[in-house]
Amino acid sequence: MTTNFKFYLLLIVAFVLDQLSKHLVPTFMFTQNIGFFRTTNTGAGFSILSGNNILLAIITSGFIIYLFWYLHKEKKTIKNTLPFALILAGAFGNVVDRVIFGHVFDFIRVYSFPVFNLADSWLTLGVIWLLWIEYHHRFVSKPKK
Repeated sequence: MTTNFKFYLLLIVAFVLDQLSKHLVPTFMFTQNIGFFRTTNTGAGFSILSGNNILLAIITSGFIIYLFWYLHKEKKTIKNTLPFALILAGAFGNVVDRVIFGHVFDFIRVYSFPVFNLADSWLTLGVIWLLWIEYHHRFVSKPKK
């Protein structure tokens, strides 16, 4: 499989899983007595800029456009684009919710940590993956002089 195919496959699968979870979990959780917590969020992570949904949708859309442009421009120098697919899937999943519903649906609660969704998880995992790649490139695989 080519890198482009893997990139778009991961992007689409992660986006679809996020959207399905946001629509199926509320239905399932109200028919079953399980430990999900349902909330809507008009802010960013940790409810930063709460109530500024339109501004956040514009900023996120700009970020998505920039990242696609950057990946296209730098395609020969970026060794691993898959973390970017997760970041884009998460950003796109949340911006779609902001535009269509006027808020992001969060439903996963882990102890006292703020409630989040799969899109937030994709963003976080993508950033951690990028940091790991950078760490490995700079400190682990670099030949010693």
